[in-house]
Amino acid sequence: MAMWKQSLIPITTLGFFQAALAEVNSTKGWRNPPFWRGHGDESWGLRPEIFREPGYAEGEEGSMLVNLAMRGFVRMANPPPIRDRVAWIHLAQHYGLPTRLLDWSMSPLVALYFAVYDETGHDRDGCIWALHPYALNFQHQGIDAIVSATSHRIEPLINAAFDNEAPTPDVSVAAIMAAETDLRMLVQQAAFTIHSNAENLADNSPLGDSAARMPMLYKFLVPAAAKGSLKGWMKVAGISRISLFPDLIGLVDEMKEAIREDRRRGIAFDRPVQPELLLDLPQQ
Repeated sequence: MAMWKQSLIPITTLGFFQAALAEVNSTKGWRNPPFWRGHGDESWGLRPEIFREPGYAEGEEGSMLVNLAMRGFVRMANPPPIRDRVAWIHLAQHYGLPTRLLDWSMSPLVALYFAVYDETGHDRDGCIWALHPYALNFQHQGIDAIVSATSHRIEPLINAAFDNEAPTPDVSVAAIMAAETDLRMLVQQAAFTIHSNAENLADNSPLGDSAARMPMLYKFLVPAAAKGSLKGWMKVAGISRISLFPDLIGLVDEMKEAIREDRRRGIAFDRPVQPELLLDLPQQ
């Protein structure tokens, strides 16, 4: 578990968002860059999906990862080698397969996007988490650095994901640099923590304002009532579904989200596209 602090700054406007960033950057002992993560529901813990309830059977993670590598290889234009476990677990995580990785970003704007756009939490208070990755790795590994996913220090954690009979890792959690094997990871400025058990990083009580210890995590509330206006600001800033998921799946999801948002706001459809326009497009 990591020592964490609940900030008194609610993210309701761009100004408060900037104040939240300033609070993190001005904290004594914190170094740039922090990792950022957004939750649509502030009650969610910091635990990878493979370890969440109702849970997965022993060996199920490895079976899914091997299956993805064997069957996904032919479905990609530039796939990583089938035996590249680091690349395949990163791809699995970014395409929705449950793994022991927890998504973070080097960008607070990406975290804010997920906090306000998560469909399952649109009517609930969300939050943004900031993590001091150097402090996390120093506490768990004794090294003051963000570790490469290909490091020998991380190899036991990766192997345990693919093989449930692999030796139990000595490290329970680590902050790692992402291997940018996919365009999604590049544009989302991906980073990860990799976990060996179901422990929630923020399972303890938050530090009080007078605590002398440096927090390893900050939590900023994003009130449900502010999500609509924050979405509007993010659209103006160019942060959208298609900018973070720049593939065909992302394009389809963005179009569906636009229709859902219009219906929620009671806006009638008035943007028809004439089929004749396709005839004017140049032939490939």
